[in-house]
Amino acid sequence: MNAYKFIKYFGLGFLLLGCILAAVNLSARVRLVGAGGVLLMVGAIFALVGGIFFAIGSLLDGKSKKILKEGTPHQGKIVDYDYDHSVTMNGSPLVELVVRYFDEEGKVKEAVIPTGRPNRRAYPKGATVAFRTLEGKAALEGKPTDEALPGEERLLQSGCDPSGAAPRLGVHCPNCGAPVNVPLGMGEVCPYCGTVLRLDDQGRLL
Repeated sequence: MNAYKFIKYFGLGFLLLGCILAAVNLSARVRLVGAGGVLLMVGAIFALVGGIFFAIGSLLDGKSKKILKEGTPHQGKIVDYDYDHSVTMNGSPLVELVVRYFDEEGKVKEAVIPTGRPNRRAYPKGATVAFRTLEGKAALEGKPTDEALPGEERLLQSGCDPSGAAPRLGVHCPNCGAPVNVPLGMGEVCPYCGTVLRLDDQGRLL
């Protein structure tokens, strides 16, 4: 169970416990002096804490469900990790996957995808993941696999520039002679023969 569902069900449990205590307080069977007031106060505290956790968990879990229902499907490769320190489980921040994929125009993009889990061992680098994107957010769809993707060598190359922000230099592919725009200090795959071209920071072909 991921952290978002755990928070939701944990809150639900406290909320139900608080309601039970309040119901016992209202029962005619509580006749000890002061006992009813104590149960009512404890029940109210449990219900309040449970309600807060349930609302937060439902909101987080609901966002993922909306993305999976309405989002655009993609497949990509896990290239790195990030961490969500706003929510912890067993004292550890939740792992977020940095996934590189091709958009509808064939451009390389990156998505940061929450896992809801504190351990990254189930998400090895280079694994293929299915996910959906909606309004700049992403949600995982299923478990990682070792499925090969077309053009995955371009997704996995360390010098890839998904943002397109790096300055580019036009060079000729040493294998087929085709002109290729390569980002400085990074790499690009020749669209004609698949050769990986890399430039250093001064624009020299490596």
